[in-house]
Amino acid sequence: MKSLDKIDWQILSILEDNGRETIVKIAGEVGLSQTPCIERIKRLERDGYIKKYTIELDRALLDRGFVVFVQVSFIDSTNKTFDQFAKAIAEIDEVEECHMVSGDYDCLLKVRQRDMKEFRTVITQKISEIQGIARTNSYAVIEEIKSGVKFVKGR
Repeated sequence: MKSLDKIDWQILSILEDNGRETIVKIAGEVGLSQTPCIERIKRLERDGYIKKYTIELDRALLDRGFVVFVQVSFIDSTNKTFDQFAKAIAEIDEVEECHMVSGDYDCLLKVRQRDMKEFRTVITQKISEIQGIARTNSYAVIEEIKSGVKFVKGR
């Protein structure tokens, strides 16, 4: 795997801001002609630096603007408990993210829903029903201050 140079980082930065940016514009901004620019992007994809191209949806317009972070504690720390939880949580569409964490809790979930009433249904009828959970603690988001940190910026 080739190490990244300044032009690779510039290309990644541009694509991170807009994955649909045209080759003409990217090439112009990094000082390459189109063919070498395309070859670099293909190499970045092939080498795994670019995993996929996505879009960002306006969750509020799609009735999923209410965000709650849920801390989850397990009854024990066995692989079986972790595996059962991971399998069950993957089936809950309202859970946008799930991270195993260190500290007083075992996992941190990011749940998106329409409102508190719908979140209550998710927490009581889906999340809390998962085998192996000892307790949960929820934090409703009042206002999003910063989201979607760009990795490549500042390089």
